Amino acid sequence: MSSAFDHRDPRQVASGRMPMHGLGIPDSAVNLDGEWSFRYREGDSPDLPDATTPATPMQLPTSWVLHGYGIPIYTNVQMPFPVDDYPAIPLDDEGADHWRTIDIPSDWAGQRTILRVGAAESTLEVFVDGHAVGFSTDSRLPAEFDLTDYVQAGASHQLNLRVQRWSASTWIEDQDMWWMAGLHRSLWLYPRPIEAIADAFFHTVGFDRNGAEVVLSIQTDATDGRTVTATLSDAGQRVLTMSGVVKRGSVSMSGVVADPRLWTAETPDLYEITIVLNDGDSLLDHRNLTVGIRTVDVAEGMLLVNGNPITIRGVNRHEHDPDNGRHQSDADLRADLELLKDSNINAIRTAHYPDDERFYALCDELGFYVYDEANIETHALVDHPNNPSHDPGFEAAFLARGERMGLRDRNHPCVVVWSLGNESGFGDHHRAIAEALRSLDPTRPIAYHPAEHDELVDVIGPMYPSLSELEDLADRADERPIVMCEYSHAMGNSNGGLERYWDLIYRTPRLHGGFIWDWVDQGIRRTEADGTRWWAYGGDFGDTPNDRNFNLNGLVDADRTPHPALAHVRWVYRPVHMRPIRLNRGEVEVQNRLDHSSLADWEIGWSVRSRDDELASGAIPAPHVPPHASATVRLPIELTRLDRSSTDLRVVVTAFDQDGKIRATDELMAPVGRTTASARPDGEVGAVNVEAGPDGGAILRGGDTEAQIGPDGTPVSLTIGGVRLPLTWARVGIDRAGTDNDRSFFGDEQLLIRLAEVGLVGASPTVHTPLTIGDEGVSVELAFADRLVVRLGWSIADNGDLALDFGTTPIALVPPYQRVGLELELDTGFDRATWFGPGPDETYRDRVGGQMLGTHTVTAAENYFPYARPQESGNHTDVRWARIHGDIADGFLVLGSPRFDFSLLHVRAEDLAAADHHHQIAWRSSTVLRLDAAHAGLGTASCGPGTDGRDRIPAEVRNRVVLRAGGGDPWVKSPLSKARQWLH
Repeated sequence: MSSAFDHRDPRQVASGRMPMHGLGIPDSAVNLDGEWSFRYREGDSPDLPDATTPATPMQLPTSWVLHGYGIPIYTNVQMPFPVDDYPAIPLDDEGADHWRTIDIPSDWAGQRTILRVGAAESTLEVFVDGHAVGFSTDSRLPAEFDLTDYVQAGASHQLNLRVQRWSASTWIEDQDMWWMAGLHRSLWLYPRPIEAIADAFFHTVGFDRNGAEVVLSIQTDATDGRTVTATLSDAGQRVLTMSGVVKRGSVSMSGVVADPRLWTAETPDLYEITIVLNDGDSLLDHRNLTVGIRTVDVAEGMLLVNGNPITIRGVNRHEHDPDNGRHQSDADLRADLELLKDSNINAIRTAHYPDDERFYALCDELGFYVYDEANIETHALVDHPNNPSHDPGFEAAFLARGERMGLRDRNHPCVVVWSLGNESGFGDHHRAIAEALRSLDPTRPIAYHPAEHDELVDVIGPMYPSLSELEDLADRADERPIVMCEYSHAMGNSNGGLERYWDLIYRTPRLHGGFIWDWVDQGIRRTEADGTRWWAYGGDFGDTPNDRNFNLNGLVDADRTPHPALAHVRWVYRPVHMRPIRLNRGEVEVQNRLDHSSLADWEIGWSVRSRDDELASGAIPAPHVPPHASATVRLPIELTRLDRSSTDLRVVVTAFDQDGKIRATDELMAPVGRTTASARPDGEVGAVNVEAGPDGGAILRGGDTEAQIGPDGTPVSLTIGGVRLPLTWARVGIDRAGTDNDRSFFGDEQLLIRLAEVGLVGASPTVHTPLTIGDEGVSVELAFADRLVVRLGWSIADNGDLALDFGTTPIALVPPYQRVGLELELDTGFDRATWFGPGPDETYRDRVGGQMLGTHTVTAAENYFPYARPQESGNHTDVRWARIHGDIADGFLVLGSPRFDFSLLHVRAEDLAAADHHHQIAWRSSTVLRLDAAHAGLGTASCGPGTDGRDRIPAEVRNRVVLRAGGGDPWVKSPLSKARQWLH
């Protein structure tokens, strides 16, 4: 038989569902995860399955669309169907039955039998032996049902869970992620006494020199007069006992914990509470809770934990597994959070729904501040007259989602702020949620974007503000703290300019940080017949409409492989900063950016380096620097006593925490010695030969070097120091394979759109001023779309050094272009680069911090990071010199005069731009070397501000690189070197 549940009626929120509680899962629970019988169907729901129904085995928890039943669908700002018939959904029903036999233990007799379903997308109906027990909505919170009237202790029964993919809930669960139906969290069966502890709420009122005052409020199903005793323990040692008598089902008790260990994200100290319900000497029920002692307040424009302002070094995080959909194993979930912790991330916004309850227990244990967000988003209807946020038919659904989230999670110390949902407009339903949350938990502030204009919100949470917008917001007369709920959109090769946000945050008290969007790419793992693996995104399953790869915006791949940007985030989020004071005398300022912990028991390591040589090193105990304070330390070094000709002299200072882990590293350039690009007047180039070549070109000879230059200024053949380069192709270019930020089609930047409008995407240059031959070299001017002139100049020295000059001059309006440089394609044998500069990861003008100066080596294959959608990758900026070579051959050198950018890949930019996925890239056996006079930053324009003006390529560029024999010394100054580049 079927129930009367109409899953397409928004007013039907739940029936037979038990009240939510914050007690978690009791130790006596039986886990029902594992193999279930499964039947998928499209169209109207059939009769319930029985013993004769054909079934497929299915391992739960999972999302069934990843097992060949229906398809994953990805949309962001649109629904996967037309919205014209709201609230009707113009799709046929799609759903599945999951059933198995449950055995009720004999010793459960005389108790209630409770079923707990961790989560079901998007609705759940429960049946036992064909009898309807109840139904539930909300895809991200558990639902409990009392099966007592449907089962017998010692007997076996058939449990059926029917899940619908599309329902009225779909309208308010439009959350920038895959639509993936299924039972994606664990399932449990447990006994509950007739007289039971129904709920408990532990919180800290405050603390002073006498200790911390704590309150425990308990709800029961017990008769008045029963006694409740609660024991608070620290590592098994009892620190407080409280007791009370049940009156009208509840009891409240309080006490003072002397010398408490306060919970923070830096010191996640936890206590255990054992709650016992008794009838005289008879035990009726007992439950255990893990809690923390801490307070959260908003005061004088600051977000405070235990009275101290906190810093939110955060990320948004979706629940995602590339093979199992919404469900992560215990081991994967812990590894995920440990990687976050190791990346100096201390806060997580549960975007955009409450997470699996295992997540909160781990955040309590490991130490994270959590913004807990209600499972509400109406993105596609935000500006629609039928936004559910204003629809009375959805009022009960909104309220239940917020209230039940609060009831489940309010005992977790990690939860410091409630969020009313995401991108749903603002209406009376949100106000009702806020009132309900404050009623059941007056201890936490509330945040919600876009309602910052309303006093209902305690913490202002702008989304993707520019630096100027953020600064303006902080300057307004408002006493609420500011935490960016989303910023630094991490889509593909991104997160440029992050450091500048934190410079502003650290100098502005009301700015507390923010949550990067987001942690993990939502790629789905696909495997080709030959075993090649790649990440699928919107549209790859025939899902129409879709929003393409806009769900691939994480700092890590779906399998948690870190993107290059994560190392930069770790550096920007470092909790200790080191700044030079009088570095030549070893004086360094140590800034403690922690909120609650001093640097006692930390250690400061140091290393004096010149080029790749370590001249001295050591470690000293860190000074006892309180939180938010600084101190000057004296390292036992005297740089002035070192050889003043030392090149790139620097001190690398490292902060080790009390466990010996590296938490921060800063590279401090010394004010003595010289750099590779020290000023030196141009010398005489000696006897060289420059003559006309074939086809209007020229030939330059000097030493063992010969360069044949074509009429457009590109080399036709190159012999450097007697080594003939296997040159097969060359071009001068100003664009790159677009990043996701470059390809943005909304926002202020829209770079590729603007460049395409003026003919500067994939533009081939024309000769603007013909090749001119002089005594020491040649020059030519090229024009790109009659807007930008690029001047190339080649000159040669008698020692064989060959210099290439770049200069740019706009002759019409030019949007910010991506690079200017020369590309050379070399046949086999030159597939490795060794360079001196920041590394080892790829770097760009606005994402270089944290990469250490030194000599690094990479192959062309290793140099490309396989972003899920192919794009620009593998650049290295601020390079002093690079040797391009093979496994054995010396190859040739490229010297900066003084700095340049380069990349080395087995692919051209147009090959990357032509591929939608990594496995579609047309890789080459040859190597493509890119030598750039300038290369633009990355920005975050896929959703947010574009590249900062300071990180764009200026309209006028002057720079030079010098090519030298590979066996030469890269540190010997070239007679063709210039003192500096000119970026105007």
